[in-house]
Amino acid sequence: MPRDSLKPFRNRLVTVSGQVVLMHHGGRYGRYPFHNNTRMLLRDLMIEGQPIDHIWLKVPQRYYNKRRSIINQRVKFKAKIVPYVKKGMHGFIQEYGLQKRSGFTIINGNHEEILDHEEKYFDEELTVEFFLKEP
Repeated sequence: MPRDSLKPFRNRLVTVSGQVVLMHHGGRYGRYPFHNNTRMLLRDLMIEGQPIDHIWLKVPQRYYNKRRSIINQRVKFKAKIVPYVKKGMHGFIQEYGLQKRSGFTIINGNHEEILDHEEKYFDEELTVEFFLKEP
């Protein structure tokens, strides 16, 4: 189905669910985990009840490191529908894409697992001592 069905949702926050099929690393320039240099291919999408065949989504590099647990899983997240212009065979075409606004939730039947939240515990309590210098 064409992405023109997303036109009524332009610049709105929507719920997206789809299956992760492929992840592709963007290159050497993203050295930090917050760089959006990883692309994720989602298929069989449902965006507010509208079926979409596939979409490429830019995500931070930390998802590439977790790709083994994400591939072939069904995920759900919130995204904003944004227009963009791409070059087609007969000129420029306006399409609609996604900007991810929330973390991924893996859907396994009735069970949902939040992927983005990692709890970190410190073994030792951090203490900071301040010394005031007398004039």
